Amino acid sequence: MSYTQAQFERPQLEHSSIDDGEGEGDDDSELREDEYEVDILNEETAQKIYNKLLNDKNKRNPSVKKNWGSDEIKMLEFAVSTYLKKKQGENKLTTHDWKEIANFIPGRTESQCLYKWNLTKRKVSFRKSTWQATEDAVLKELVMKYGKKHWQKIANELNERMDTGAIRAGKQCRERWLNHLDDSIVKDPWNAEEDLSL
Repeated sequence: MSYTQAQFERPQLEHSSIDDGEGEGDDDSELREDEYEVDILNEETAQKIYNKLLNDKNKRNPSVKKNWGSDEIKMLEFAVSTYLKKKQGENKLTTHDWKEIANFIPGRTESQCLYKWNLTKRKVSFRKSTWQATEDAVLKELVMKYGKKHWQKIANELNERMDTGAIRAGKQCRERWLNHLDDSIVKDPWNAEEDLSL
């Protein structure tokens, strides 16, 4: 896929900077485009960065995790700002929107883009406090819907449906399920026979 195939219809960007202020909510929370515009990346520069990222992706072992590079972050900022302008007044980005945004960053998924955006640009910290009963109920429902292997998908939908101001990561959902909600896990103390079988 080329950069031109990855891009969507968009107006010209204006010069501004990223707002580093605190943000709350999930991927479906309100984003004002004037808060999240980026320095101009012209088409030529965007094409060069895209080609470099595509080349790097092709050289990289897909099973090895890689930290975000500055070029990837620039393309993420460019894509989010561009997509907000495209939405013309709508201040929300949905899961589908993040899939389109991920097309700008070869080798990154929509979940990775959303996660990186929340951590770096919106300054959202993934909540480590007590889970609410309503979150547990929705988590149980989503595990029944998607199974026990699609934790990021479960986290994305949980974040879309909950209005608690918390963002939950896939790992948090998995740990909550395994440590507290999964009825198939025996939580009683080990008996002598079980100790011996180890």
